[in-house]
Amino acid sequence: MRWKTHGKFIITASWDQTARIWIANIEDLLAEAARLIQRDPPLLTPGERQHYGLE
Repeated sequence: MRWKTHGKFIITASWDQTARIWIANIEDLLAEAARLIQRDPPLLTPGERQHYGLE
């Protein structure tokens, strides 16, 4: 898998052999990730949060 860091698009692939290009805003994606990480019940266990440097 290759990553481009311009933060404008996300490409996903499905088992049905289709690919989709999503227009993305990296700030919005990071805010959504932070919201999911802090949700109740937690998305990640305390051990996973520590492993990924989120605590």
